[in-house]
Amino acid sequence: MKKIKIEKDETFLSKLGRKISDFFYNLTQPLGAKIQKKFGGVKSKSQIRRSELIFYFSLMAFPIIHFIIFYVIVNGNSFLMAFQRYNPTTGKYFWVGLENIKAILNEIGNKGALYTAIGNSIKVYFLSVLMIPLRVLFPYYIHKKLPLGGFFKVMLFLPHILSTAVLCILYHWFINFVIPAVGENFGVEIPLLMQGDSVFMMAWLYSALFGFGNVLMYLGTMSGISQSVEEYARIDGCSLWQEFCYITLPIILPTIIVYIVNGVAGIFENQLNLHVFLGNNISNTSANTVGFMIFIKSTQGTGKAAYPEPAAIGLLATCVITPLMILLRRWSKRVEKY
Repeated sequence: MKKIKIEKDETFLSKLGRKISDFFYNLTQPLGAKIQKKFGGVKSKSQIRRSELIFYFSLMAFPIIHFIIFYVIVNGNSFLMAFQRYNPTTGKYFWVGLENIKAILNEIGNKGALYTAIGNSIKVYFLSVLMIPLRVLFPYYIHKKLPLGGFFKVMLFLPHILSTAVLCILYHWFINFVIPAVGENFGVEIPLLMQGDSVFMMAWLYSALFGFGNVLMYLGTMSGISQSVEEYARIDGCSLWQEFCYITLPIILPTIIVYIVNGVAGIFENQLNLHVFLGNNISNTSANTVGFMIFIKSTQGTGKAAYPEPAAIGLLATCVITPLMILLRRWSKRVEKY
């Protein structure tokens, strides 16, 4: 009896839903007929094309305006500043041609602070590339739900909960105070690691430990792999390592390539959070990166007079990165074919 009552309730609800839909259909049908009568009928190809263009431009207006204002105008102004200097007397910029570019090239040729910063920026990228095998195997371990995989998955999200500044301060305090204190208890004298020549490696180690954004993306890509493919591999006698090499790795390879290519685009933008670790001090040339020097030179100094030099550095960095990006893009297309 209870089952029959449920069926009757379901039948009643379906009838009620149908009546409601019929009511709204009958309510809107006259309005739809009027609109069809006024705007309907056979349209010419030019009218159809005009309607499509109106829809397209109304849809693309906002992103196009956003691109023009925040990319073309901003970067165009930075491009012009690379060939200008500021006159504090008149309060205006004046053209100097290639003087800023020549000054930067001379500094690089004389192996100054910028020369060291370029080397550090390149080191950061290649060290990140060397970390890719670990950043791929670690999410694979979680994906296969091996022991403590759920715990590690939760730990991956923790750096995204706390702000970067808080994590950097905690890391800095741990490196400079906790480790020396522990060493002192065991009779070992450990110097302050977050100063001198060791700053660069300590700052990079922070990015290696807490830079789990790529790991989460790899884990998301692995989660999209069909379970039937993995089950068939296990039935066929594949081990976890064989499954990773012949199934998982080829599927996530496009994601890996995307991060390799995007990493090249950000070689001279990565600051390694040095502003949190060192403040506004760029005298420690052994740790500076190009991104950190551009940031400090833009925010310090004599106001508007400080902008042309960072603009020239950014322009030279763009001239170097652009052809590399084109070559890497062609390489990535060939790799994806195989």
